[in-house]
Amino acid sequence: MKNYNVVMKNQDLVDLKQLSEIVRFSDKYNDPLIRDYFEETQAYLQQVEKSIKDNSSRAIQGWAHAAKGASRLLGMTRVAKTLEELEMTGAQGKIEGALELVAQARQELLRTQNFIKTLV
Repeated sequence: MKNYNVVMKNQDLVDLKQLSEIVRFSDKYNDPLIRDYFEETQAYLQQVEKSIKDNSSRAIQGWAHAAKGASRLLGMTRVAKTLEELEMTGAQGKIEGALELVAQARQELLRTQNFIKTLV
């Protein structure tokens, strides 16, 4: 690891064991799987925002579920947790609080992206 202190400070963001089973850090941050994950998760979050505007809690649940699954697969634990909260909000037929969760997910996604860049 390049920066042990950075890793220890941010260890709750990413399950490094899970991520390393799928992607080798020696392949650099630009690994297509990692790059695609961040791009697709942003696209999912845009769909969630559209669903909020459309007042569709069911669509919120579906988009959040898809993004959560990808996040869990790659070990993006903090993002996955927020997306799970967003999914549950939709499952309960709620819209209120969803925009705040989208903003939180975006913030955590950016923090996770920056953290992963320090690993390569």
